[in-house]
Amino acid sequence: FDDYNWSWPVCLMFGAMLSATDPVAVVALLKELGVSERLSVLIEGESLLNDGTAIVVFDVFREALVHRPCDPEMPSYIEVFELLFRLGGLGPIVGCLVGSCCVTLLRNTVNDALNETTITLFAAYASFGIAEGIVGTSGVLSVVFCGLFVSRYG
Repeated sequence: FDDYNWSWPVCLMFGAMLSATDPVAVVALLKELGVSERLSVLIEGESLLNDGTAIVVFDVFREALVHRPCDPEMPSYIEVFELLFRLGGLGPIVGCLVGSCCVTLLRNTVNDALNETTITLFAAYASFGIAEGIVGTSGVLSVVFCGLFVSRYG
């Protein structure tokens, strides 16, 4: 990348963009072959986590460039760890917290499909909004973990 005069953070941002995979073709082939539904769901779930991770890695190095625009060198290990925790570690925590609130509300709602759907949809939007807007972490990972939490305990 010397020909383009890119710094290391820019190269790593580019790599993060290329690392996200899309399992649509694989899942379609698995369904065509009659593979178990569980395997298809696992592959789709892995893709969601992979996409979220790619976004977090991209954001880590974007933040490094934004906060250190005059210094094209790599950020320190401490800075990278702090960014990874803030962007990648807090998202799942926010998702699980919103998911636990959703599960509590769902347990108090008995046989009311409209309220259950509204609560579940609101939880997804609330999880994303709180993560991105208030906490400043990955909304995608937050929504994935919120969905996993509600699916497991709801």
